[in-house]
Amino acid sequence: MKSGTVPSAGCASTAQPAASFDLAGALVFLLGFAVYLVTLAPTITFWDSGELVMGAVSLGNPHPPAYPIFCMLGKVSSLLPFGSLAYRVNLLSAVFGAGTAWLLFRLVREMGGPGAGPVLTAGALSLAFGLMPSFWGVSVVTEVYTINAFLLAASMYLLMRHARGGDEAYLHSSAFTVGLALVNHQSVVLFLPAYAAYYLSSGRIFARPGLILQSAFFFALGYSSVLYLPLRAAAGPAINIGDPDTLGNFVWMVKWQDNMKAARGVFAGASRLLDGGMLPLAVLAALACLAALYLVSRKDRFIALCIASSLLYFSGITALSWGADAVKKWGLHEKFYIPAFLFMVPAAAWAVFRVTSPAQGRRGGGLTTVAGALLMLAPAVLLARGYHGADNSRNYFAYDFASDTLKSVPQDAALFGWGDNGVFPVWYLQGAERYRDDVFYMHSELLTYGWYMDGVRAGIREKYGADYTPRHRVTLLEKNVPALWETLRAKTPTYLDFSAVCQLKVPWEEVLPQGMVYTRPGPVDEPQSEIWDRISARAARDTGANRAFAVEGVMDIYGFQCYRWGADACYSGLLEDSDKAFALCEALAPGMYTSRCSGKGKIEDLRKEGVK
Repeated sequence: MKSGTVPSAGCASTAQPAASFDLAGALVFLLGFAVYLVTLAPTITFWDSGELVMGAVSLGNPHPPAYPIFCMLGKVSSLLPFGSLAYRVNLLSAVFGAGTAWLLFRLVREMGGPGAGPVLTAGALSLAFGLMPSFWGVSVVTEVYTINAFLLAASMYLLMRHARGGDEAYLHSSAFTVGLALVNHQSVVLFLPAYAAYYLSSGRIFARPGLILQSAFFFALGYSSVLYLPLRAAAGPAINIGDPDTLGNFVWMVKWQDNMKAARGVFAGASRLLDGGMLPLAVLAALACLAALYLVSRKDRFIALCIASSLLYFSGITALSWGADAVKKWGLHEKFYIPAFLFMVPAAAWAVFRVTSPAQGRRGGGLTTVAGALLMLAPAVLLARGYHGADNSRNYFAYDFASDTLKSVPQDAALFGWGDNGVFPVWYLQGAERYRDDVFYMHSELLTYGWYMDGVRAGIREKYGADYTPRHRVTLLEKNVPALWETLRAKTPTYLDFSAVCQLKVPWEEVLPQGMVYTRPGPVDEPQSEIWDRISARAARDTGANRAFAVEGVMDIYGFQCYRWGADACYSGLLEDSDKAFALCEALAPGMYTSRCSGKGKIEDLRKEGVK
């Protein structure tokens, strides 16, 4: 049954394109995938990579909202017969990144109709989107954002087919896709108002409640994939954040309470924006956008949907990140803007076609071809300028940092870690590659949760035959960690990584360095020089590799650890060790620390400087 809509001016109907155009779409996919493959990370990277790979490999539950769509698809990807487990899951991002470009190509090409001009325009815009630094960056590592973009692009494509005269099956399919997308990444809530407005304005929809119920069923069917969380929690996977096998834990994992806080944060951010003297500009921008939406929506509701969705993402993410300096410092908010650019692609194509082919291709076809050819410069420029920044083909930093941390401790030791960049790569090495899984590793931040503390207590009992009961509320890390430390020290050598020392505010003079970790003063387990001989500096010495997210901070840790080794060796009169340590410090963190062990008169000052 038809929806009653008609093709709008400047856009083609749903007639099937020629086979040569399908070959062009395949070329777009292959070009995008080839670029991603050449720049693909060979193993885990920093931030969420290690945890997400573990979630996929073990079909577990990573951090909220646990990303069940990603985990199920990642499990399939991990079964490939080549490369490391991390590399196989990295490929998943590349496939969906290239797939998003392909879907955008199909969408734009069908909007423009037959001819070389729409094909060139579609190829240029889809490849330019795929080579944006933010999107390229998440297409070569393990992340959830290319799947998110693919699902949103699929929703757009289905709605475009409906808007161009397709039947209600496209509406139902789009509802199912949006349900999947909402489970995959909850920023999709920013798309829902525009989607709902489009859906409810489709013909005489209110006179057909059965149609609405059908679409609601398909939306719920897509969203029902969230039931993966308690089902997998009950199976006890290797990674099971939040243990969502109870209603309370499940609600915490799906983050709807956090989403309500985020919604309030949007209004608070907008309020801060207006308080900052931006009120006149914001009002003018809002009026201009509303006027543009009105003019566009009179003739093409689908383009109005795209523009409105882009504006919702831009304004929502901007308001949420307003004043969040730490988020901006690390560039974490940039990937959240990806859907805003995604929705602008069909709007930009619509503008090109309206200007160059005002009579649906019967006039101005040559002009469309010229415009499409000129637009092809955009992906070429992005490729040339962004290659080094997106190239992760030699990014072994996270792998080496995690393995160096584990190499610093003896057999069956206990180790407290802290922070995503320190913990997640270790989780991957121990859980996926079974590297140094003899080490009892604890994520200090999670010790504030009862479900995690219960697991740690059970692990201590099983591995070391010791019982530990928190003496205070589990949220009091500063009291519980020292007690847990002493319980473990009685059974096995126990250590903290650099970040744990910092975050737990342990005085530097109370701990001694041992490679990349720290321990309480006592009998030396192993000479520092022997530990550092095991530690790999492969990635750290590769000055030509792209220093991607968080790498500079990790290099600072390497430099500080070497400096502490050199300072302590100098203080102890181990001049050969001191020289070796300072030379390595200069190689890993040039210019960060310049002191040397140059005489007994400076030894005490050097030691004080080294433990600041």
